[in-house]
Amino acid sequence: MEVDQVATAMNQMASTVQEVAQNTEDASQAARQASDRAAHGSSVVQHATREISQLAGEVGQLGEAMQRLIQDSDKIGGVIDVIKAVAEQTNLLA
Repeated sequence: MEVDQVATAMNQMASTVQEVAQNTEDASQAARQASDRAAHGSSVVQHATREISQLAGEVGQLGEAMQRLIQDSDKIGGVIDVIKAVAEQTNLLA
């Protein structure tokens, strides 16, 4: 009877060890997947950071171009004022 109890206990222990081994393998696989996903997420964040940095540079260049456009518009406005003044003087002489 004692041998049967020991055999039963050994079988239960072997079953438990197999279950622990399977759980360990599952946990290992889940950890690998999490690591892969984290690496992918890191890559996506790095790419987004580069793109945002590039966009910020382009927005800065756009701002500079707009400033030049405003300055050029002011100069054109000045030339138009001179042309109007000359036209008025010409009309007065006519």
